[in-house]
Amino acid sequence: MAEDENGSNIGLSKGRLEALSDGIFAVAVTLLVLVIEPPTDAKDPLLDLLLSKWHVFAAYTFSFILIGIYWWRHHVIFHYIEKVDTVLIWLNLAFLLVVAFVPFPTSLLIEYFNDPEEYIAGVLYGIVQMLCVLLLMAMWCYATWGNRLVPDRLNPYIVRRFKFLLLLNLVIYILSIGLAFVDVKLSLLIYLIIPLLSFLPVFRVAHEADLSKPS
Repeated sequence: MAEDENGSNIGLSKGRLEALSDGIFAVAVTLLVLVIEPPTDAKDPLLDLLLSKWHVFAAYTFSFILIGIYWWRHHVIFHYIEKVDTVLIWLNLAFLLVVAFVPFPTSLLIEYFNDPEEYIAGVLYGIVQMLCVLLLMAMWCYATWGNRLVPDRLNPYIVRRFKFLLLLNLVIYILSIGLAFVDVKLSLLIYLIIPLLSFLPVFRVAHEADLSKPS
């Protein structure tokens, strides 16, 4: 929470902000499953119909994993944040606004699969993902600048490593946007790098917050 001139805590509690965030994440992944529609053409074998919809399942899986990673990194950020202020609240709301929008570009990827304008759907999808990571980075940089909202004892290595991870994600998304103009399917494959980063030891502190202490 923010502090007034007398040192009293005022404003919104961190717990309320986290509860709202978890709720929006839950809604986003729930809406995401609506992009999968059951086959309606009874003339063809069901297995063939399902196999012909592989791009639907692929788009759903990509988006579900990315939203899950945003939820994961949001949790790590708020583990280290001790209090919130007005700026952080608005940054978090902007982040949730974009996360809740992810099902829409996902549905466009499906609708325009193999269409001449497929690249537009791929570019929009990449821009939305890029905005998600930019807003996560904005929250982390704002909270850690001069230890504004995090403990003074927070290890600077954790701050730098998390910033580097988010910056690397941003580079991957920019690359995917560029590739979408050439081959949307190839641009989507680039997103597979994002979850793979979770297994690299160099980024362990950015993924596995020490819940016993803030640093």
